Amino acid sequence: MKWFRKKKHPPLFGNNIAPTCAYCQHNAAASGPVVCSLKRKPDGEACKKYQYDPLRREPQVAPALQTSRYSPEDFQL
Repeated sequence: MKWFRKKKHPPLFGNNIAPTCAYCQHNAAASGPVVCSLKRKPDGEACKKYQYDPLRREPQVAPALQTSRYSPEDFQL
């Protein structure tokens, strides 16, 4: 019965995201301090009902291009 198994998709933004109440689906605050809609206090960084919401996460800014390291001759064939 291998035909009916769903294919697993890779998680958004990788596997190494630490659980934080700021990224939780139950966070009622759009920005600023974290307000849990379940009225739970987190044990450490996140509570037991933590569910990751990828739309709440702001990705890191890409590093600036270091143009001083290269000259126009580096890009010629």
